[in-house]
Amino acid sequence: MTWPLARTLNLDRPRGALVVDVARSSPAERAGLKPLDVILAVGGTAIARTEDLPRVVARHLPGSTVRLVLWRERREHGVDVVLDRLSTEATSEPEPAREPLTGRYGVESSDAPSGGALVRRVEPRSSAAGELEPGDIVVEANHAPVRSARDLERVLAGPPPILLKVRRADATRFVALESP
Repeated sequence: MTWPLARTLNLDRPRGALVVDVARSSPAERAGLKPLDVILAVGGTAIARTEDLPRVVARHLPGSTVRLVLWRERREHGVDVVLDRLSTEATSEPEPAREPLTGRYGVESSDAPSGGALVRRVEPRSSAAGELEPGDIVVEANHAPVRSARDLERVLAGPPPILLKVRRADATRFVALESP
């Protein structure tokens, strides 16, 4: 959270964890979280930075109900979230192996709700490490619009270098990816 982003969202100062996307059928979706919500507290513990959120959530048991304090539309809201239980049954179906959509460059992405490709994960020591971050939205690749993760995948399958136009928080920047 930066000062400009905090001002844009009418927060008094940079704090909390900005919700960029909400996964389908997730605890967040069931609780009604939306992109641009800012999670200010989890179970009474303040969230100062985005990096604090996973650590604070991990303190709570799966299956438990946790109270979130959100900033939405210029005011605080309280929301209860039921954390998913981890399945340990031997009869459960194993989750299929996920191969990153754009594995050649070490980037995993999905469709961004507002269009473009949302960066989900960047492999350390990949050519994209240090250039892209989770939460970035790729809106253009090699001067062509990126409307989905598949658009990005097609461009990243081509020859390097690759020029990306990326939205991060309140800024747009260009990133060049060299050979993987």
